[in-house]
Amino acid sequence: DYGTVPGIKKPILMKPGAEKLCRLFGLRPAYKLIDSITDFDKGLFHYHYSCSLVRQGEMVGNGEGCCNSKEKQYEKQKYKIYDLTNTICKIAQKRALVAAVLNSCGASQLFTQDLEA
Repeated sequence: DYGTVPGIKKPILMKPGAEKLCRLFGLRPAYKLIDSITDFDKGLFHYHYSCSLVRQGEMVGNGEGCCNSKEKQYEKQKYKIYDLTNTICKIAQKRALVAAVLNSCGASQLFTQDLEA
């Protein structure tokens, strides 16, 4: 649900923890693609999502998240980057969800999602 990283002051909220907080507060995530780049020639894939959290038809908070194929974690993959486009898209959605939960549930006092924090 959350994890710790040496040198980071707060625990990092992970997707399972964000999903549990959504269930606890009766929130339903709704995703919207803000921007994307799919350049097969250059091997550049970028996804930018917004995640709105909805309760009983009312939007109670949102967050945004991005992911792209030029991130360090994809530099030395054993898979070709073209095989990871769905993963990159899902990571962007996950980041948007965690940001929305932190913004909407008052959880940013306890957790972060950024390794730089």
